[in-house]
Amino acid sequence: MKIKISKKLYNLAQIFGQENPLFVVGGYVRNQLLKTADSDIDLACNLKLDQVAELLKNTKYNLEIKNLKLGTALISRGKESYEYSTFRNEFYKGEGEHSPDVISFDASIVEDAKRRDFTINSLYYNILSDEICDFYGGLEDLSTRHIRTVEDAEFVMQNDGVRILRMVRLACELNFFIDKDTLAAAKNHITNLQSISQDRLRHEVLKIIFADLNYHKTTKKIREFSQNLAFNGIKLLDKLNAWGYLVKKNADLISNLQGIGSHLTSFAKAKCEDLLVSFCFDSLRYLNQCKHNITPSEFCSNFLGVGGLNFKKSEYENILNVLNNLTSALGLDYFDEQKVKLFCVKTLKTLTCTELRLLQHVSKSKYKVLFNMTKSCKGLPNDISMLKFDVEKFHQQNPNFNKSRTTQLLNKLLNAVILGEVKNSHKDLIEYLNKSNKK
Repeated sequence: MKIKISKKLYNLAQIFGQENPLFVVGGYVRNQLLKTADSDIDLACNLKLDQVAELLKNTKYNLEIKNLKLGTALISRGKESYEYSTFRNEFYKGEGEHSPDVISFDASIVEDAKRRDFTINSLYYNILSDEICDFYGGLEDLSTRHIRTVEDAEFVMQNDGVRILRMVRLACELNFFIDKDTLAAAKNHITNLQSISQDRLRHEVLKIIFADLNYHKTTKKIREFSQNLAFNGIKLLDKLNAWGYLVKKNADLISNLQGIGSHLTSFAKAKCEDLLVSFCFDSLRYLNQCKHNITPSEFCSNFLGVGGLNFKKSEYENILNVLNNLTSALGLDYFDEQKVKLFCVKTLKTLTCTELRLLQHVSKSKYKVLFNMTKSCKGLPNDISMLKFDVEKFHQQNPNFNKSRTTQLLNKLLNAVILGEVKNSHKDLIEYLNKSNKK
């Protein structure tokens, strides 16, 4: 059974030779067989790192040690790179920690496969012989679209908390079913997520949220599942009660995130790349429908910030701005045409902005009003910097004017231009001010 291998990788396997065959293992083999998204290439062999270093001496391949304890290194040639690991046995304390407590490098390929999480990740491809080595039924699970642990599910989930999130990610990325024993074990050991670093939690959660972008070529979408791959992953997080380990400081937010998966209508329908914004928006909307009155700022700081996935504020500022804008839009009095017009021109810069796309899934009537208003306002200035008003000349002609009020004055003029009360020219704006002052 042949899979796609580059010439450089085949040449590397020739250097290892038939006596120490080099294998591609894990995600790349799985995805090639499924004919879906490519993934990074992981390699494995019985040779230890010092032996590999000796083998690659005076060749065009470079070896960079990544983790001596785990026996992993990066092998590269030009733009191609592969992660190499020596066959190993692993032993855990069983407290959910991601790293094994004891490692030995006297393992066979069968033992190396045994330490892996799921059967579909334990497939080995012999590069030189074009053979798939399957010791734990991975090929059958690929054909039936199931995620199942290599060893006893309770044992596997007890050892490493990351495997729970990886199970969710694989299920939504590939649109696979989860074996009932595997899912039950994940539920039983969900507390192991508290042993995982925030960086790793964020990494896995973002992969779930962006599953559709990375795995849009997933084949055989199953009728029982949503066509939105990430939506399925979020519902699984919900089913596992995982939110308490992603949001840590706000107890009210944690408790009310439970059950959110079934309410993520905007997220499931979103056809934009800004899926994280969509997820946050619909989550916030659901929480507030439950009468909890959580502000966009509170939601972002607790879910995305230091109390949750540990984004820096500068990293989620764009999301916060969109949430604030949408909160304003949903609270507008739609009979007050002036308020609507000001909001559209100042906030909704284009007809394809995130706010409009998300609002489309909340209220078609509100979306239509804002869409038409935004369309009709095209060409109007949306920022004070676009006013044709000579501030310096104004200050010279009005020496008694308090300069600290300049921004306030410009915003007043901008609103007047948007609402059609005055033309956007210095002469007209001055006349407008003079008339306003006489009233």
